[in-house]
Amino acid sequence: MELPSRTRGEDITASDRREALAARAALKDIFDDQGWSGVLEIAGIHGDAWTVGCHLPQIGIPEAELYRWIAEDAGDLHRGEVTTTLAAAILCCTPDVQRNAALDTICAMANVAGKQSVWLARLLVLCRHDPSIWRRAEDIGEAEYFWSNCTSNLRLDDPADMVHALRKLVEHGRPVSALNACHIKFADYDAELVVSMLEGVLQGQELDQAQMPQSYVFQHAIDAIEASETIDEMRLVQLEFALIRALGYDGEHHAKTLNRVLMTQPKIFVELLCLVYKPHNGPPREANEAEKGAAKNAWRILHACRRQPGTLGEGGIDAETAAQFVDEARHLAREQDRLEVCDITLGQIFAHAPDGGDGIWPGEAARSLLEETRSEEMLRGFYTGAVNKRGVHSRGAYEGGDQERALADRYRRHAIALEDSHPQVAATLHDLAKAYDRDGIFEDLDAQLRIEGR
Repeated sequence: MELPSRTRGEDITASDRREALAARAALKDIFDDQGWSGVLEIAGIHGDAWTVGCHLPQIGIPEAELYRWIAEDAGDLHRGEVTTTLAAAILCCTPDVQRNAALDTICAMANVAGKQSVWLARLLVLCRHDPSIWRRAEDIGEAEYFWSNCTSNLRLDDPADMVHALRKLVEHGRPVSALNACHIKFADYDAELVVSMLEGVLQGQELDQAQMPQSYVFQHAIDAIEASETIDEMRLVQLEFALIRALGYDGEHHAKTLNRVLMTQPKIFVELLCLVYKPHNGPPREANEAEKGAAKNAWRILHACRRQPGTLGEGGIDAETAAQFVDEARHLAREQDRLEVCDITLGQIFAHAPDGGDGIWPGEAARSLLEETRSEEMLRGFYTGAVNKRGVHSRGAYEGGDQERALADRYRRHAIALEDSHPQVAATLHDLAKAYDRDGIFEDLDAQLRIEGR
């Protein structure tokens, strides 16, 4: 039939209502003429059995007939079947105050028809979550089946009921469903429960049966756990390390504990180095997929680190604490035959140090450690980190090397200021200035060629 079109000035809600009434009238004509076979045919042709099922209780079919059809003719209620979707829609469109009575009627009819308890469990899985549904599953001895197969679309008004359902999902190996059911409102739940969801995901539970949440879901979950301050620090570090790809590497918006521990516990810092790099004098090693994944995570974490050793809670840097961290980290790295990569990595981190109180870069703690350690590798890492931190940049087609000259001037100014007190750091800064001088000349030539049309 031709559906009514929206008329000028009619709001969308009114238009939708008119279309729904027209669809129900058409469905009633089909049912009156062909019965359930016609309903099944139109549901199959339409490809949206749920919508058809939602209209069925509204077209005048007696409730007893709807319930009889579910109990006797809806089949085995396996997922994906048209009859199952129709039955689910009928049950979900039944008002809450009537659902228990409807289930009593359906179950009684099903018993007469010889249906087994597993059929009744499948019936309950089709219903909206409610404690009365859970109790029915327990009463028929099918609670295990119910929680292993029920939907994760939890819309429960009572917070205690919500927590109960989430715990049941986790207990039955469905951490992904539990995460999705939280709708990023993780602060409403106990941090231990949220941790159990994340640990279940990392153990590989339900990965093939449910849609993996987006990265922002994991970020909200970790943020809520961080804010609770109730989870063991190292347990949280392990979680954040394993989830780092979802949490993101840049800055400390997420994975705050991991970033803090990385720069306060030299042992953790060196453990990450050992994941990435082989011993300086050691042979190549074969790694399995899990070890390769851990190495990739560790590499990205180390090279994205911006936090300085000795960073205080209010953002300042304690030079003595920073020196203790560097000394112990180098000692542990030497024991693991990884001193060279340790110094290079520390140098790259120092490249992100803030300006000092005197306005000179790098700040006092970083410049002193770079100078006093007397490590060529650390200075080399500092040079590389300074170049890399410039990141992606752009310029006009005919702009030339003004950007590079500005950088060269900045590095040269800081180098001159440190020549007497920190000569090695000053020499590295002069090298950076010379490199950007050369880059500036190259960009000038490139722009000139563009202007000349070559």
